[in-house]
Amino acid sequence: YSLNGVTEGSSTGDVTGTPAGSGTKEDPFNIYSASDLTSMSDKLSEGEKVYFRLRNDVDMTGVKWIPLNYESPYKRMVDFDGNGHTISNFHCDFANYPSFFGVLYGDCYNLTFENSQIVNDGTNACGTVGAYCGTTDLPGVCRNVHVRGEVTSNAGDRGVGGLFGRIHYGTVTD
Repeated sequence: YSLNGVTEGSSTGDVTGTPAGSGTKEDPFNIYSASDLTSMSDKLSEGEKVYFRLRNDVDMTGVKWIPLNYESPYKRMVDFDGNGHTISNFHCDFANYPSFFGVLYGDCYNLTFENSQIVNDGTNACGTVGAYCGTTDLPGVCRNVHVRGEVTSNAGDRGVGGLFGRIHYGTVTD
């Protein structure tokens, strides 16, 4: 059968919750649902750039999000193409670097977060896209990403922001 023009098990998408694609630049993992987003972490590996492309707007209501790259040495490199889509109702209150990426090592672009909520009760940096955009010798690039939402933190001077809490070894444009 098909959903939004995608046939189950086809090379362009999978309605079962597993992103189709191989994770390469030429054949990125395709993200169609909240389930696909939560499976991204399983696809990442240290020292290898993994490519994702958002294929639908995704509502994250009720999803307990764990940032994708929140543990040292932060070497889980990603290329996340939002493809002009929106992630709505994103919520993260994870103890370490509450955000979508934790530490963005790689690229995130052409994406909108709508009605996001980040809650930081710890002492870490936090932001919607990442707590950090890059870190020592691990660059992060964020371009054409928009955020509408709320960030609440007790982190003091650790770093708090709408996009990122800190830009350490990164670039943010548009």
